[in-house]
Amino acid sequence: MGEHFNTSYEWGIESVEDSKWEDIIDTYFADSMSEFSDSDLRDALDQTRGDGRFTRLVLIRRRDDYAWGTVEMTHAYATVAWRLETHFTECGAQRTKVPQKFQQEFNRRVAGLK
Repeated sequence: MGEHFNTSYEWGIESVEDSKWEDIIDTYFADSMSEFSDSDLRDALDQTRGDGRFTRLVLIRRRDDYAWGTVEMTHAYATVAWRLETHFTECGAQRTKVPQKFQQEFNRRVAGLK
């Protein structure tokens, strides 16, 4: 792999199959949580279930290598208690801590929903 990495972050609302495998059907990506409607965000935070699916909010961290493309993708999910995980995880293992600016963005946006 090359030596030059770029790290990027984006929010997503995943549409997930309501089964034990929880396969991701689709994801709506956004640079900022302000791009999500209040209704969509509430459903994702509550993980409201219906029609065999539910939605959930995720913060995605990507590390890209200029030569190889994406070499690492980790996720921090919001819980049904309306809290954002403190660390990104990959295959269940905790990795990098979520940067404070994303915690703050999450807290501000969620406070506006209550």
